[in-house]
Amino acid sequence: MHVENNILDFDFLKGFWRLPLAELCQEWMSYMTDEKIFTPRRVPQGCSNAAIHFQKTMEKCFATLLYKHLRVWIDDLMLYADDIDTYLDKLAELFSLLNDFGLKLSVTKSSLYQKEVKWCAKIIDANGVRHDPARIESLRAMPYPSTAG
Repeated sequence: MHVENNILDFDFLKGFWRLPLAELCQEWMSYMTDEKIFTPRRVPQGCSNAAIHFQKTMEKCFATLLYKHLRVWIDDLMLYADDIDTYLDKLAELFSLLNDFGLKLSVTKSSLYQKEVKWCAKIIDANGVRHDPARIESLRAMPYPSTAG
């Protein structure tokens, strides 16, 4: 993946809730409170295969862009291009696919026209992909376990 200054990253708005839950599974996913029984009609985030199902569905939805101009990790998207014309063309294609599949993006978690993005705990820019120093520092600052052994 080579990127100049044309990167954007997006996060889906209520991504898991956009996917219908198979009718056969709805009753299995039901849960009860002291007031009533709830039966989900959409994929609930956190159930055992929800993330894998969501990832696979997103890969199918965005297959025309995937690995050429788009990376998808669960509900995070990163679109990139070497030049502004390609960037705008692929952005229009992405928006068209989002519309076709009824998916929505979070405006507050979206960044357009970036030279550098933090995506999936990595920093990505024209120089490549590297670890986020802040994340490494937070790992270094973790206290050693005191109750092990």
